[in-house]
Amino acid sequence: MPSRRKSTATPVAAPVPTSPVRQFFDALMSSYPARQKESRRKKFNPDVLVRFCKNMGYDISEEYCQPGPELAEACLKICEEATMDPVYLVPLKRPLPLGVTFAELCYPDQPFELKVFVTIYTAVIIYLDDAITQTPDLVLPQLREYLSSFSQGGLEQPVLALMHRYLTVEARKIWGPVGSAAVGKATLDFYLGLLIEAKFPNGLQATKTSARFPAFLRYKTGASEAYAFFLFPDCQYPEEDYMETFLPAFPDIIEVTNGMNDVLSFYKECVVGTEWNTYFPNMARILGRDPIAVLEETCDHVVRRSREVLSTLSGKPNARRAFEIYLKGFVMWHVMEKRYRLDEVGLHFKYASPSSATSTAASA
Repeated sequence: MPSRRKSTATPVAAPVPTSPVRQFFDALMSSYPARQKESRRKKFNPDVLVRFCKNMGYDISEEYCQPGPELAEACLKICEEATMDPVYLVPLKRPLPLGVTFAELCYPDQPFELKVFVTIYTAVIIYLDDAITQTPDLVLPQLREYLSSFSQGGLEQPVLALMHRYLTVEARKIWGPVGSAAVGKATLDFYLGLLIEAKFPNGLQATKTSARFPAFLRYKTGASEAYAFFLFPDCQYPEEDYMETFLPAFPDIIEVTNGMNDVLSFYKECVVGTEWNTYFPNMARILGRDPIAVLEETCDHVVRRSREVLSTLSGKPNARRAFEIYLKGFVMWHVMEKRYRLDEVGLHFKYASPSSATSTAASA
């Protein structure tokens, strides 16, 4: 955007023309991102993503029945009753529909109170992620204070205060002590990841001797541990009965969650986009390989991990089924969201017509 300030600089002499060799070199370097993007387009095979989604349980022909308005209305009321200034409320309400859809797709059989929690949590996560770059003065100082004072400061920021209430009050109504603590800890990890990304907006360059750093930062910024625990509310999966079964699966559920998001973001970020400071370009630089090769290996790895989780949960069929639904819903959410542009690779999302939705409900 051009500056609106009036220029007060004194006139300077015209620049000395650069040599033809320098002009060629500058043009070559300035076109590097575009050439990289075009090269990646040619190498990229969309069947990789289509096959990955099918392996994760997503049926392209399946139709999605839109949920009723109850969840959206309840969450909107919670945000409005938080009595926050419009400068906070308006951008917080914007991602609420994303949270509603995610809750309905990934946790359809969980209680309504958990869906409300997931929706509010997701909206706050997206709000903070956007605010760090768009309106940092409204978030960063309070976020630093919140973390440095072990959650005692920074609560004058109303969105942080809303999340704090959900972590310290509402979470205990849904999970036992392990689950509620894990959700809180995952949120603090997410906050820390935001501070790291704000401190180093161009990224931290890892080397072969620090090859695990991209995954470490990805773990911080994904809040994936919280979303894993969202699967198992205490009213359906009491900790004293289920912890021995589902707790060993959590490292893999977290890894699968992060991996699915990275894979389904690849086309948007690295094929039609130029977001070089993301997981696959970073790993490719460390390993000295092409990002598309890393993508293909990651797809296979995530599918294997997901099947290992299903095997781990085989002793509890209802928990296993909840994870299967979660996998499919996670993929469906990314396919549905236009910003991932997955329709361009042959992945489409269909809404059921009112008549078919009614017949489906009747048969159920």
